[in-house]
Amino acid sequence: MHKVMKECNIAVHEAAALVRIGALATLILFLSAFSPLPFLEFVGFSASPALADDGGDGDGDGGDDGGDDGGDDGDDGDDGDGPGAGPGSGAGPGAGAGPGSGAGPGAGAGPGSGAGPGAGAGPGSGAGEGRGRSSRRSSRSRGPRLDGIFKIFRKKGKKRFRKSRRNRRARRSRPRRTTAVVQRPARATNEIVALGLADDQIEALEAQGYTIVQRRRIEIADALAVRLRIPANTTLEAARDAVRSVNAAAVVDFNHYYRTGSSESEQRSALKACSKPHCVAAKLIAWPTVPGDEAHCVRDVNIGLIDTGINAEHATFKTGQVEVINAVEEGQKPSSRQHGTAVAAILVGSRDSRTPGLLPDAKLIAVDAFYRTAGKDELSDIYTLVAAMDILAAKQVSVVNLSLAGPANDLLEDMTRRLVDREIVLVAAAGNAGPRAKPAFPSAYPGVISVTAIDRSKRIYRRAGRGSHIDLAAPGVGVWTAASIRGARTKTGTSFATPFVTAAAVFKQKRLGSTKPDLIAEALAKNALDLGAPGRDDIYGHGLVQVAGSCALPTLPDPSPHP
Repeated sequence: MHKVMKECNIAVHEAAALVRIGALATLILFLSAFSPLPFLEFVGFSASPALADDGGDGDGDGGDDGGDDGGDDGDDGDDGDGPGAGPGSGAGPGAGAGPGSGAGPGAGAGPGSGAGPGAGAGPGSGAGEGRGRSSRRSSRSRGPRLDGIFKIFRKKGKKRFRKSRRNRRARRSRPRRTTAVVQRPARATNEIVALGLADDQIEALEAQGYTIVQRRRIEIADALAVRLRIPANTTLEAARDAVRSVNAAAVVDFNHYYRTGSSESEQRSALKACSKPHCVAAKLIAWPTVPGDEAHCVRDVNIGLIDTGINAEHATFKTGQVEVINAVEEGQKPSSRQHGTAVAAILVGSRDSRTPGLLPDAKLIAVDAFYRTAGKDELSDIYTLVAAMDILAAKQVSVVNLSLAGPANDLLEDMTRRLVDREIVLVAAAGNAGPRAKPAFPSAYPGVISVTAIDRSKRIYRRAGRGSHIDLAAPGVGVWTAASIRGARTKTGTSFATPFVTAAAVFKQKRLGSTKPDLIAEALAKNALDLGAPGRDDIYGHGLVQVAGSCALPTLPDPSPHP
């Protein structure tokens, strides 16, 4: 392939050279009409006006040369370089005059054809003294050096090609600029979390060098959760096995970290808001955007949310019902309120605000389970996450929105199963680690509705997770929602697709009169708009969530697209 490209490149340069030569020849002929002899001699042409290479050679071997020249000059006649004067005759003192002379229309007809006393004078005969130089060679030596000019342009073309090839190789060898990827830790380096240990077992672990960092009662499990710091010079794997050996029935695992499923880096380039920004995503899921019959609007229902902090004083919540509970250990640096405020606004934003929510009459119980580390990493650990899930179970919520993702964990799996058994619907983000990433949890656990994100053209969000666990798709690119302090902006990520499915699940519960998670998941899958390959697939799941007959969103004046 490279050889073909090289030959093509050279051919292009040769063609360009021919064009230049043609233009030069035209200019020469034009100027020669005004001053032919001096100008032609200056540029290298013969002083004879005949441009053809005919006439016999002036060699003493006239017999051979006459025949050879006749054949050669016949070729020159085909080229039509000059006017012919008879059937191959040469009109000069040294002209060839035999049957071997050029017989084409371009045969020589000038006195300069053969300019030597030994010119051929018969049918192939030579009559002269010694060996004179042939007029053909003399003519060519004094003629236009087209071959030389062509070689010059060909050489330049090769040089340019080689130079461009060297530049390409240099660019390939040059190290590419890459954005440094910060590897965030997946778990605490020296902590184990256990659920179900008895007091005497915990004391025995303390005697072995384990330190109690936190402990609390988990009501839904009717068990004690404890966060332990492992002894020095002990690996996490060895510590986990040691704690499990104390009580085989206890659930023990590492203190894994979980993060929100937002994509802050993409928010700056998110889609601009439409003329009525809050309507775009709602239309995609067939949620009416004009006032209508609100008799079946969702009221007196509790929606759970585990997320970062929420700015409850934001204008979008001024007429809503929002309760925020802090589950983070005292002394930890509080989380930012950007992510939680945005997700909450999509769910329960006030009707008359710039970011009206899908269920403005519902009550939102939000648990702040996140904190910031010294390195500005915002996360939740498994101990805090278990506590948050227990708090919401005690608050009797019907649906829990989990716009977060992380690794698999035995305690998280256990709590997920307990909440599903309690008939609490869990809706979780698929995560933004990319299409080749491993499944994120809790969305990949059985019984959890896993949500991916699409844009307004129903194309999959490029960084969304994929796999057999994906259930539904929802708007998650350029979603118009509340900013952390005041105003509104667009957000991108599977985190912001999740509340659309959460709202749909709440409505289905009301409409079907059931809170069974499997029944709700089945109904949502059945009504979904199929996207991608026919049927369920690993990219869109069952398709884009669709809701019909739900509460209508208010019609508002076109807000400014800027917060």
